[in-house]
Amino acid sequence: MACCWMANIGIRPTFTPPQSTPRKTVNNNALTSGASAIAAVGDCQNPSDKSLATSDPPTRKSEPEADGSLNRASSTAVKGDDFSNIYATSVGDILYDGSNLKRLFHALGSTYEEMDASNKRMKKAMDAIRCETSELKTAKDRLVDENARLQRPLESEKKQIDKLQQDHRTVSESLVPAETKAKEADLRAVSKFAHDRRQYEDRVEVWKNKTKKARAERDE
Repeated sequence: MACCWMANIGIRPTFTPPQSTPRKTVNNNALTSGASAIAAVGDCQNPSDKSLATSDPPTRKSEPEADGSLNRASSTAVKGDDFSNIYATSVGDILYDGSNLKRLFHALGSTYEEMDASNKRMKKAMDAIRCETSELKTAKDRLVDENARLQRPLESEKKQIDKLQQDHRTVSESLVPAETKAKEADLRAVSKFAHDRRQYEDRVEVWKNKTKKARAERDE
C-alpha cells in the first residue's frame, strides 16, 4: 500500500531488500550431473557420431578452480542478495513508470476536457450565428413584403394618372372647332409643299452646276 501511495504522488519508491538467508553449499555432484546432461544432449544432436546418440552420456567430473572455488557453471549463478536487489529495482521502475503513465493519462484527460469545453463553446457560437442569420433573413423577407405592399398603391395611382391624361387629351380634341382643325390641316399641307419645293430646287441647282462643269471640260 505504501508503494502504491508513493507511486500516486510521483515519488520513486526505494525498496530495502529482505535479509537473505545464508547461502547454501552447492553440491558439486549435482552441477556435474547437469553439465553432463547438457553435453550429452549436444552430442546427440550431432549426426556425425551416431554412437553417442544411443549410448549413455559420459560422466564428466567437475574440476575446481585454482583458488579452490566451484567450477565455472556454479560461478555464474545469481546470488540471493543480487536477485532481491534486481527484483526491488524492477518493481520500483514499474511503479515509477506507472505513476508517470497515470500523470500522462490525467493530463490527457484534462486536455480532452478542455477540447470538449472549447467544442461546446464553438457549437454555442455557431448556434447563435445561425439564429442571427435566421433573424436577418426574416427581417429581409418582411422588408420585401412591405416594399411590395407600398408599390401596389403607387402602381394603381400611376394607372389612374395615365387614364386621366388620356381623358384630358380626348376632351381637348373634342373642344376644338372643325374649322380650326381644317385650317391646321391646310397649314400642315402648305408647310409640307414648301419643304418639298425647296428640296426640288436644290436638286435642280446641283444638276445645273454639274452640266455647266461638264460643258467647260468638253470645250477645253
